[in-house]
Amino acid sequence: MRIVVNHLTQLNPGFICVAGLDLETRQHVRPRLRQNNLPTAYLTKNGGYFELGAMLDLDWVEKAPVAPEIEDVRFNPRRVKVLPRGTPGYFWNFLKSVARPHLPAIFGPDLQSLDYSAVVPESKGMASLGCLYLERLPELILNTRGRPRLSLNDPPFKLNLPVTDFRFYDGTPERLNQAAFEQANALIRQGGPAILSVGLSRAWRKNEIDPAYHWLQVNNLHFENGTF
Repeated sequence: MRIVVNHLTQLNPGFICVAGLDLETRQHVRPRLRQNNLPTAYLTKNGGYFELGAMLDLDWVEKAPVAPEIEDVRFNPRRVKVLPRGTPGYFWNFLKSVARPHLPAIFGPDLQSLDYSAVVPESKGMASLGCLYLERLPELILNTRGRPRLSLNDPPFKLNLPVTDFRFYDGTPERLNQAAFEQANALIRQGGPAILSVGLSRAWRKNEIDPAYHWLQVNNLHFENGTF
């Protein structure tokens, strides 16, 4: 299976989540180890091979779909091969070919509004990953804890979403990469279209009373007019 990486997110310190698009089917694929999350040792900058835009041959994979994470596959990290990288234009056009203009077209009718976010009930939904095409983006902001957020209106959804883009963090969710944050906002101010790699979290509940939900988040930002 050959993929181009378009989701790369920061998890707990030392771990990442990665997903890409199958170059043949253009369906999302999330490579996972059998027992653990992916360590940051697999990042290109650490001697591995995962980075945004990377083109990889995962070799043989075992599909492991559980709704809404229908994209999950098990892979052997020792059998991955790095393929020649496409141009920035190729990467943008490939994302644009699969992007949708509205969230329900990605996640289906189980997506519902909740607390200025969007959620899917536990073990429901038709997908957990997608690409959202926008003509322009609002400014990124930091919440009171210094974490990046993105406001987004996609009627009937009025959203204020966490941004888990790996480039915004210095190896831990608590440490903001201020330079990357400012560069992304500079690209937003230039105007022009953007594509969001969006995803649903693993199911969790806010308290002991509420049901568990998969929560919407912005995994990565991609711009036609540049990268950060």
